[in-house]
Amino acid sequence: NDSGGWIFVQSHDLISLGYCSPGDILQVRFRFGTGYFTPDPSNSNGWYIDDFAISSTGHPVGPYNITHCITFPLVDPPRLSISDDSISICAGDTVSLMTTILSGTSPYEFHWTPETGLSSPHSANTYAFPETSTTYICSVVDYFGCSDTDTVFIYVDNVRIYVDGDTAVCYGDTALLTSTVTGGIEPYTFSWYPTDGVISPDSQNTRVIGTSSNWYICTFTDGNGCSARDSIYLDVHPLPSAFNLISPDDNDSILVGTVNFIWTQSEYADDYTIILNGDTIGYTTDTTFEHLVSECGFTYTWSVIAHNECGDVSSGDFTFYTYSCEGPQVYIIEPTPNAWSACDDQNIILAISDSDGVDDSSIVLTVNGTDYTVDGAILSFDGETLRYSPTITFTDGEHIDVCLDSACDIHSNCIDSPTCWSFDIDLSPPSVWNEFPSGTIDSIPVYAGFNLDDSLSGLDSSSLSVRITFNGDTFELSLDSGLIVFGDSFSFDISGLDFSPGDTVYICVNANDSPDYCPPNTLDTCWSFIIAPCSLIANACEDIFICPGTSVQLGASPPAYNGTPPYHYIWTTISGDTIDSIPNPTVSPDTTTTYILTVYDFHICSATDTVTVFSEFEPISAIELLYPPADTSIPPGPITLYWHSLGGTSPIYYNVILDDSIIASGINDTFFTYDFGCDETHFWSIIAYNICSQSIPHCDSIDITYIEDTTLIYYCDSVIIPSGYPSDTIPFHTFPCEGPIAHILRPTPNSYTSCNPETILIQIDGDSIVDSSIVIRVNGIEYTTDSVELDWSEPYLTFLPSTAFSDSDTVNVCLLSANNIYGNPLTGDSLCWQ
Repeated sequence: NDSGGWIFVQSHDLISLGYCSPGDILQVRFRFGTGYFTPDPSNSNGWYIDDFAISSTGHPVGPYNITHCITFPLVDPPRLSISDDSISICAGDTVSLMTTILSGTSPYEFHWTPETGLSSPHSANTYAFPETSTTYICSVVDYFGCSDTDTVFIYVDNVRIYVDGDTAVCYGDTALLTSTVTGGIEPYTFSWYPTDGVISPDSQNTRVIGTSSNWYICTFTDGNGCSARDSIYLDVHPLPSAFNLISPDDNDSILVGTVNFIWTQSEYADDYTIILNGDTIGYTTDTTFEHLVSECGFTYTWSVIAHNECGDVSSGDFTFYTYSCEGPQVYIIEPTPNAWSACDDQNIILAISDSDGVDDSSIVLTVNGTDYTVDGAILSFDGETLRYSPTITFTDGEHIDVCLDSACDIHSNCIDSPTCWSFDIDLSPPSVWNEFPSGTIDSIPVYAGFNLDDSLSGLDSSSLSVRITFNGDTFELSLDSGLIVFGDSFSFDISGLDFSPGDTVYICVNANDSPDYCPPNTLDTCWSFIIAPCSLIANACEDIFICPGTSVQLGASPPAYNGTPPYHYIWTTISGDTIDSIPNPTVSPDTTTTYILTVYDFHICSATDTVTVFSEFEPISAIELLYPPADTSIPPGPITLYWHSLGGTSPIYYNVILDDSIIASGINDTFFTYDFGCDETHFWSIIAYNICSQSIPHCDSIDITYIEDTTLIYYCDSVIIPSGYPSDTIPFHTFPCEGPIAHILRPTPNSYTSCNPETILIQIDGDSIVDSSIVIRVNGIEYTTDSVELDWSEPYLTFLPSTAFSDSDTVNVCLLSANNIYGNPLTGDSLCWQ
């Protein structure tokens, strides 16, 4: 239609020839070549298709007459979308790349580039795990060869951490550990593990207090949640360990000469310094050292210091003595001077030494005035040790005096003077007296105690323990847990123990004396006391029945007996509410309530009793007058009045009031029937009441003395009238008894009419005639106000026949019924005429 234009296309393109319809003439020209032509090229410009064969002609193809049209689809190229434009991952992580094709025609071909770091580079979705930050391009080609691309940038967060710092430190010193990080984005967080001894476990650099060798790991996390870790081993060099001196032992006595100093090995020590009387006498890497001690009868103090690179540790001091050089040296082994022994066969032992030897025959030992020489039985000597073994046992409290009167060496060098001392014998345990409480006591005790002493070697107070036993339970006390000491008096607080009246309590004391030799003498004694049982009785009296608004006094008079005054009272409800703390409180519960009386006497004995005050009676809350409602008109005759009560305990009694007079009293029904006349007005109401009987017992400490019975009447003072009438009495009315009166207006009885049609007209007088009650019969056919022939327009009833009467017809008419609104029929018989 000469409305085309040039379209530039490529091979295999699908070309739309525009809108066409059957009957159109279409001419098409094809030109092969390139270039842009304006205006359209001439007929001879280019190669053309003629009859679908290529030719060089000056004519277009066609014209062709279009006979039908074929609809080709409009191809919508694909639109590709990758789920994210950019993604951040940690080095070594894998992320899912998802694509969405919004259009195009399946099937689709996908290609991701670069393919490095992809699990499926020729799929719509693939997993990516690049080692470095990479931009991935996804291309899609659909069925028609249409294509689209989208890109996603993956940022690879490659974080690194290097831990450096001190690798060795002495025990207790502080090492500095540092970390250097590369990569990542802020904010950074750091965490050192383990945290023991780490001063700043959440810092990039920290100090560590060296207590043991360990690996320390620092974990670094950047703002992307990517983390890296590195570790360092810290070698903690310990101080020399503690060690002990062995020989010469503390307070040891030795002969002058070369002394071999010996001590235990100090772990981690490199060498030792030996100190004698404050002076350094040598160094060694061994645990022994020999040194000449030449002064007789001298006191020496020695110690050793262990060394290593981290410091020094000292052994502490030992003291030893050298024997005198003049004659034998005598040392008391046991018992020492003024000591106490708990053995009745206590041996006396001395050390007698001399470099040249001791002459046994020169030894004379005096015990309590008796001289003994070495005989191998009572007194023996083995060259160094002199032992006295008594043949007669010592007695309790005996004082023993001992003297070594003579001892010489083999060269007759004798001791300068006798060695004398004394000791004592203690064979009896500590004694206890003034135990309290004891026997039977009337009250639960607060304190207990006793006096305790040992007149000989003395009391070992650390051994003292007290055991309290009752009801199968045992409690133990010591000087560290509850015992109070004043001289030889010991007491303890027992108020916190859960004693009860009737309990038998046992108190046992265990204590040792303090001898210096032999096992101590032990006291293990017990006493008991009994707490008198309770006999207290509480009396809350008997259950009470009360009416609303009544107050009642609780409890017997008195409410407690058989205990030990004074009494303490607590009245509570069964739900736990406290009522009062007096003997006989006054209450006035609205509902049935159980009260609990708890009584405590002087000895904390307790007794309980309960009393229930029943308050179930409910007065009538209101009377609702139901029928007849206010200002209602109803038919005369027997009329039933209806009402009902709201709430109230049965039985409920009613008085019926009509025109201020009681026409019925004490009835239980909620209705009453009474005969009423015509055209009357009356006022009615109801008086309602119910009766409550209350019973209040009175008790002494043992039994009920009398019961106070009372009857109370509760009148309802609220009357509800549903219509909201503003009075306690309701007016109502009865219908009048007269019915309507009908009058014939036309045609009058026995008259003739020449009207055609003739209208029948009746006048009906009375109160509000109910039109549906009107029935008239004309020539045997009954008509109502629903009939088209009959019209009622008060007070006139008009009948217009639908078919005119015939000549010489006799028309018979009867007004059969017409009622007023009160249901009263026509006065007199039916109104009939001709």
